[in-house]
Amino acid sequence: MLNKYKLVWLGLLAIGYGVVKLWLLASYSDAVLAPLRQLEPQTAASLRLLPAGTPVLVEGRISRVTPQRYGTLVAYVRSTAERYSDKQEPIWLEDDWVSPALLLEVGSQTMPIEPGYALRNTTIQKLTKRNSYSGFDRGSQVFAVGTISRAGAIKAETVYGGKRDAYLFKQTGEKWVGYAGALFVLVLGLGLLGVEVVLGRNRR
Repeated sequence: MLNKYKLVWLGLLAIGYGVVKLWLLASYSDAVLAPLRQLEPQTAASLRLLPAGTPVLVEGRISRVTPQRYGTLVAYVRSTAERYSDKQEPIWLEDDWVSPALLLEVGSQTMPIEPGYALRNTTIQKLTKRNSYSGFDRGSQVFAVGTISRAGAIKAETVYGGKRDAYLFKQTGEKWVGYAGALFVLVLGLGLLGVEVVLGRNRR
């Protein structure tokens, strides 16, 4: 029976995959990209006037006085290569996340960022035999998304490499490529079901 209706199962599998992928893409867009679109980059002077808890986005460069943590990196994620057999390609597993306080140069002024943020779209990578370090160094262009803390600093949820507009442009392009791929799989699944319907009629 499985062989007889193989095209049906393949078609249903393709449709299910396409639907799930579309849902994940839409969820990612709403959860991650929508807040970035709603917030505009602000100056250090305007940030200091905002009350604690206000959602903010700030762009700038990491100050040259920021302490280095590993080599030239001031913040990084370390991944370790794990091999489960000699023939298998290594699997990189994140096992250390170093996100200390940063000092961000915003125009002619500076703005402190509190520790404990996530890192995304990192711009610097350092490799050893077993480890990969991805992060930012002094002078890296970044933007931070978070809220104003009670101390007047930025309690960032995430620090991204680059500028907001460029990041949104890149992510939006990748999202539409993902949509196109998911729709192609959906059409393929429907096509397989259609072929099975035609073949089923011919078997009668």
